[in-house]
Amino acid sequence: MGVEKASDVTSVEPVLATVSEREELAGGHCRLAIALKDALKYKPGQYVQIASADASQALPIAGWNNDFTRIEVVVPTGQSKDSALLNVAEGDRIEVRGPLGRHLPLSAMQGQEIIVLAASDGIVSARSLVQYILANRGQYGSVHIIYGTEHPKDILFQKELNEWKSAPKVTVKVIVERPADGWMGYVGVPTQLLPSLGVNSANSYAYLSAPNGVYKFMLLSAGAIHLPDQRIWLMNDKRDNEGAWVVMNAAEYRL
Repeated sequence: MGVEKASDVTSVEPVLATVSEREELAGGHCRLAIALKDALKYKPGQYVQIASADASQALPIAGWNNDFTRIEVVVPTGQSKDSALLNVAEGDRIEVRGPLGRHLPLSAMQGQEIIVLAASDGIVSARSLVQYILANRGQYGSVHIIYGTEHPKDILFQKELNEWKSAPKVTVKVIVERPADGWMGYVGVPTQLLPSLGVNSANSYAYLSAPNGVYKFMLLSAGAIHLPDQRIWLMNDKRDNEGAWVVMNAAEYRL
């Protein structure tokens, strides 16, 4: 099966932009909404290079809209190389270069059931795919979202997860490893919920998004739903020439 590729992924000039919103998220992360001077026609799975006065960092695109003059990213915490971008404030001028990297095979996914398996801050890039599907709802089948974190307090986009539950043909299952008092949801790791989906492997695609080192466990568990590697896509912890993430299918990942 061929791979859909983004055009011009290596020679994209930066565009001027302004931080229009900043939202503090769980775990010290922050979401930045960025208003662009020029449109960037991106697709789920791609990333951008953000440059402020103090830092430059490649980050996955964290949402989707059909305007293309606005993008969202989430700046992670806990990594020194990212910390300077955590100081960006609303109204700050920045530069954005992109879109960069490959994107998910959105055309091949049309008419298929979509499984989204996300762990920790992997929900960030998964959010872009889910928003895209909801904006093009008639082109895709049922969507099954499984999202796992260590603690309930680590859950990102809690309000939006609840909104997705009420969307047509969307199921959302959130699971935590260490539940707090009063937690009424699933307990364990996200992969243990895969067998409960009951999907048709001949009519499904999966997108895995997780921190480095987790994919091998996700891929082992994906055998429970009998999906071939060409139908399993992930945002790889390997790096491309730009020094950021690479979207690829599981067959490529295993090479």
